[in-house]
Amino acid sequence: MTEALVSIGMSVFNEAETLGVALRSMLNQTYNRWELIVVDDGSSDATAEIIASFDDPRIVRISDGYNRGLPIRLNQAVAIARGKYFARMDADDLSFPDRLEKQVAYLDAHPDVDLLGTGALAIDGNYALIGKFRVSQTHEEICGRPWDGIALPHPTWMGKTEWFKAHPYDASMRRAQDQFLLISAHLVSRYACLHESLIAYRIDRPSLKSMLMKRGYYAVALFKLAVARGHWFAGGLAASRQAAKASVDIVLRLINATAILDGKRFDLADQNDCERWDALRVSLDLPVGQEGIE
Repeated sequence: MTEALVSIGMSVFNEAETLGVALRSMLNQTYNRWELIVVDDGSSDATAEIIASFDDPRIVRISDGYNRGLPIRLNQAVAIARGKYFARMDADDLSFPDRLEKQVAYLDAHPDVDLLGTGALAIDGNYALIGKFRVSQTHEEICGRPWDGIALPHPTWMGKTEWFKAHPYDASMRRAQDQFLLISAHLVSRYACLHESLIAYRIDRPSLKSMLMKRGYYAVALFKLAVARGHWFAGGLAASRQAAKASVDIVLRLINATAILDGKRFDLADQNDCERWDALRVSLDLPVGQEGIE
């Protein structure tokens, strides 16, 4: 039986600082039957040169010189994907070597699942381990309170390519487009998540303005979606919850409570997490950072 081809979509914009190591993490995969579609969204730095430096026919670069935004670029990658499965990958994140192998094995064994995520370790810009994302494993758990958000970290996604084509990203969503897609499709889809952390997800420290813009954009989108489905109350409740979360974010950011913000989002890494992260870091020749464990 021929192994399934996996198409990996990566949209990049001025990612010269982190792109090289992200690509190396894909070349180290134990599962080899993949294509990586790198869509350059009008970069003006050395991004193009870094992509060209990787002499591997499985890496396909798409570039038209324009900056069109992430949702459009991801839809573009999906449209030309040749694989049975389509996976997400960001230019500042790292995949563990067995990521593709384990996700393909699960999807092959569970044909009812449309979209599969995994656990993820959170790292900072200096490659220090912050913690790990809290994830649920079954569709019912993942979508238990959809209007509060669906916990399925987007860089970990792999699913049926036909599902991505049937549920394109909303081009008007310049922010929170992944959450909007999950909520829009959850009633007619089946999600699942592997508990094991198979991605190292780089966490930035956005400005307060950026955080509030994302909350506001997402709240408006949720309200519109709920109203379109006749759920006025759910839409109003979802928007008000985003406003409440924004208020908490403002307070925590003003008092510079980074540890509290991280504690809201992540669990502490355990010994196994740290050992796996150390092994990945060594294999990719990354600098050693400081991190805490349980």
